[in-house]
Amino acid sequence: MRKLLQTILASLLFAAGVSCVPSQAANTIHVSPAGSDRNSGAADAPLATFEAARDLIRKVRKRSKAWQGKSITVLVQPGTYPLANTLELGSMEHTTLWKAAKPDTVFITGGSNFSAQDASPLTAAEKERIITTEARDKILRIDLKKAGVTCDLGTISQRGFAKAYRPLQAEISIDGKILDLARWPNKGEKHIPITKVIDKGSIPRNGDYSDRGGIIQYGADRVGQWSNAQDAWIYGYFAHGYSDDSVKIKKIDPEKKTLETVQPSRYGFMSGKPWRAFFGFNLFEEIDKPGEYYIDRQARVLYFYPPSGFDAQTSTLSISELSTPMVAIENTKNVTLEGFTFENTRGMGIYMEESHQCVVDSCTLRNIGLLAIVIGNGVEPGKGSLNEFDDSILKRKASPRILGSINERIYADTSFERRGGSENVVVNCHIYDIGCGGLHIGGGSFKTLTPSKNRVENCHIHHVNRVEKTYRSAVNLDGVGQIVRHNLIEDTLQSAIYFHGNDHLIEYNEFNRCLTYGDDMGVIYYGRNPTELGNTVRYNLFQDCARGHTSSTPIIYADDGANNFIVHGNIFVRCGAGFTILLGGGSFHQIHDNVFIQCAKAMQIGNRLKGWAKSMLAKDGIFETRLEALDKKTLIEHYPFMKGYMKNDPATPKGNVFERNIVFNSGGLGGSQSFMAFKNNLDTKTDPGFADPAANQWQLDPTPEARKVLGKAFIPPPFEKMGLKSE
Repeated sequence: MRKLLQTILASLLFAAGVSCVPSQAANTIHVSPAGSDRNSGAADAPLATFEAARDLIRKVRKRSKAWQGKSITVLVQPGTYPLANTLELGSMEHTTLWKAAKPDTVFITGGSNFSAQDASPLTAAEKERIITTEARDKILRIDLKKAGVTCDLGTISQRGFAKAYRPLQAEISIDGKILDLARWPNKGEKHIPITKVIDKGSIPRNGDYSDRGGIIQYGADRVGQWSNAQDAWIYGYFAHGYSDDSVKIKKIDPEKKTLETVQPSRYGFMSGKPWRAFFGFNLFEEIDKPGEYYIDRQARVLYFYPPSGFDAQTSTLSISELSTPMVAIENTKNVTLEGFTFENTRGMGIYMEESHQCVVDSCTLRNIGLLAIVIGNGVEPGKGSLNEFDDSILKRKASPRILGSINERIYADTSFERRGGSENVVVNCHIYDIGCGGLHIGGGSFKTLTPSKNRVENCHIHHVNRVEKTYRSAVNLDGVGQIVRHNLIEDTLQSAIYFHGNDHLIEYNEFNRCLTYGDDMGVIYYGRNPTELGNTVRYNLFQDCARGHTSSTPIIYADDGANNFIVHGNIFVRCGAGFTILLGGGSFHQIHDNVFIQCAKAMQIGNRLKGWAKSMLAKDGIFETRLEALDKKTLIEHYPFMKGYMKNDPATPKGNVFERNIVFNSGGLGGSQSFMAFKNNLDTKTDPGFADPAANQWQLDPTPEARKVLGKAFIPPPFEKMGLKSE
């Protein structure tokens, strides 16, 4: 049979006009930078591009039924492979393995490289514009026209909460490291406070679309030196700590210390809270740290402060160009991408739609403008709208290969299905330096509560909020039955996991230094929907998370009457500013067998649906509408406890249990006996039996005293299994 297939392939290749037959296994196509797309794809006659390999697969399978079901491997030799357009893998590319011959040696780029050999110092006039005098002689300039960079450089645009996902402008990286758009204060430094609001500007949240910017007073004299800056912007949390925004500077008055913006911010401008502050960016005047850059788009000149290790003769400079997905896997199954590095693109890395059992394995995704991986289609963005929550959101079409207004559509329409396919896997990947979040995963059917079982597993995900922060999480989930397992998620400015939907499983992960800024959000967050049920967070380790400004930055946050969060077997270490778990009302929550170590109060629960949020329960209100979106029979079959929910005083929390939890050297249990049953919990200053607290080893063998309080049913969290798998 094997010889027969080889003979068939040879005849097909001959018919296709290729010059020779593969010398190795007939089901392997070889690709190399030294190859030619006129070659056969044999080991000794490799193709040069991924597109040619894809086209060869299509030719072979179209001309022979014997090859339609056979597995094919595309083996890619070390090198850099630019993509001018999306690599489309569809139904004819099913059952294919695309594999790097050697891990970490194949670079798929959405940009192009250019030389730094013609870099020169600043002119005398340019030096005078740089505020930090000691930086002036260290900054270099490159004429992009002379360097051969001809792409559209794009423009800076308004981004943030309730704004659609859109590809970024061109970005620069050197030797694989993305540079920072010049800003002040610099990364890690305290932002500039809004000391007073002169004019809030128009407020789109309240239906005012007159597009009028605001006027604020600022608390730093240095801002006055930006008065003549070209295309200068500010980024910050101008009102609420969950609503980031960026607006262009229209005018600065250094004497009055006022700044006027071109655009309004969603909630207007406010002062008086620690997060109501900003930094300026896209400022030539503020190139003052290694690794910062600025592009004069009109003159097409790049200015940059060389990072450590830079060498004008040997360093590789790259500019991102591609705005569409680098790879689109659509309407197919069993496609695997293994061992590649995807980098330097303005849009997303890998997009999947209606795909099944497709795998991204052992890949690095970095220096990407939007998100690393998206499973499921998006929604058309608003056309000129300042408010992505407006009435048109339900009328906009689902769109492939974009995200657009997906978050706002899912919020407004919980039954929206993204055609995310099933049993797709992202595994063993390294994802970092991403602009607007890490992964966005949908799939499954809300109407039937059918799970998709898409998985994110054993991945290291960090620094995924270079540009947009709020609700641009390391992992965004929606739909039904997604799985996030054995990952290491670190250094997310806001939420690490934000989800909508049902029956998601988040287990055996490690979270470090997540949610370090902002207000009224959680490391893991969902809410305001009574039908988002059965979601489980278990056996995870959280360390040094949510140590931000306010008590409303917990680890686990079920917001605004959300129900049925199942949280058990987790370890929380040095977490929370006010509460570690915050339940904004809601019922049927099960919190048990967790361990809290040097944390804030373990939990808090209230009954806000009887207070400021009671309008959500009004007739034809948001709760009733969302319950009606799910067939009652389907709801009760899956979640029997929801029978009669709206008739049984949904405003009063009920059926909540906080049981067999250990609270060690922390702020106490917290909570309210009126809204939650507390059983067999241990609140202690005495070591309950940890392996080695000084070494951060939290394996637990409860002492007899601890076991006496907890009871025989207590199960110690499996500390040794949390985080990345070692094998």
